Amino acid sequence: MLLLALTLSTSAQAYESEPQTMEVSDLVPVFDGAEFDTGWLPADFPISVRFQIVADGGAFVWMEGAGEMSWPEALTLALKGDPGTGELTVDTEIDAVTSLKFDIDVYSYEAELDRRSLEDIEAEVQFDPWLLPGSKEESATAVYLGDGTELIEYSFTVFTGVDLVFTTEVVPTSTITMAGQSWTTYDGFIEYFGDTIQVEPSGDPSQEVDATFAALFDTYYAFVFTPVVEICITGFGCTELVSYDIDLPLLDDSTEWEFPVQQMDFPLPLLATDIETYDFGEVEIGRIKNLEVAVANEGLMDLEGEAVITGDGEFSAYPNYFLAGPGYEDGVVVTFAPEIAGPYEGTLALTSNDPFQPEKLITFTGLAVDPNASEGEGTGDQATSSTTVSTELKGCGCSSASAGEARGMAWMLAGIAGLAFLRRRRES
Repeated sequence: MLLLALTLSTSAQAYESEPQTMEVSDLVPVFDGAEFDTGWLPADFPISVRFQIVADGGAFVWMEGAGEMSWPEALTLALKGDPGTGELTVDTEIDAVTSLKFDIDVYSYEAELDRRSLEDIEAEVQFDPWLLPGSKEESATAVYLGDGTELIEYSFTVFTGVDLVFTTEVVPTSTITMAGQSWTTYDGFIEYFGDTIQVEPSGDPSQEVDATFAALFDTYYAFVFTPVVEICITGFGCTELVSYDIDLPLLDDSTEWEFPVQQMDFPLPLLATDIETYDFGEVEIGRIKNLEVAVANEGLMDLEGEAVITGDGEFSAYPNYFLAGPGYEDGVVVTFAPEIAGPYEGTLALTSNDPFQPEKLITFTGLAVDPNASEGEGTGDQATSSTTVSTELKGCGCSSASAGEARGMAWMLAGIAGLAFLRRRRES
């Protein structure tokens, strides 16, 4: 009864490979090549200012998760993010060039007043990967709102006693929004939270999967400049000539980005036998012939399953459950015990957790002969005897210790089954 319970629970259960960790990260160059030139402002004015801005840097993304492989209905890949491990960090350097020109009466001037690097723009936000549609968080936004800082203060002497004083305050702002788009593998796409991909089994000891994550980045980057121009006359003080705000949208763009490929390798069980069919040949009525069928595991994960005989009742199999660790063998004993002369056929179905070959079929034939038929005699009960042969695939003949020693004694159990069979025949 215990063996039967194990068999039933095994055939109904789902299997899982060892999860594969994932670290998805990259520097997304959302600011590369972002430049802005205001030109001379105000245009056609005696005193004008010009700003040129160049940004360099980007958004760094880090996410952690795991790939999970399960079956038996299909070899299914799920990619799950670890909650709270997503980080979106903005890190950008800004170079600013300020130029001034004026044309007042007979005096004119045009020159670059200042070239400098502004403070780094830094912002960070945490989220739950992967930000795919349907998830709790479908996007993450990092926002930077800078404080007003003085970009430049410059004094220029027009002529003796008359100076022009130029000052500028700058306030930078930045917003970057990241939204997940999809996971892509050779076998399909994941475009919605909770989706999975059905993977075609390779028939190898492990299943290799390459997955690529893609996301969309919406980037807005702007500055507000407030230039002030004053004329200062010795003995009279300073008078403001120009003062106004300039809103400079440096960057307003969307970028699709594919992250580096995630390479995963899932260990799987892999069933192997060395026969497809077997002929027991002629077996006399009242005698038994056993075939030891070795079941090897050439995979990297425990192999387990059940053995069922169909066809003529003269064939039987024991045990009905097998278990073998990676690189080890278990086995099933198939018995041919005819009671009536004639040809017989049967099939051994090895149903296991091997996703590439979930069912292995081995066919058997045998011919039962009556040793007394030619003499026309009936001498009563024959002395029952048994013969045992093995397939060529040989090993320890038991499950590996790592797979569970208690269920690996296939050959010993086969002997016990043979004795029980003989006892039943004698009692009948």
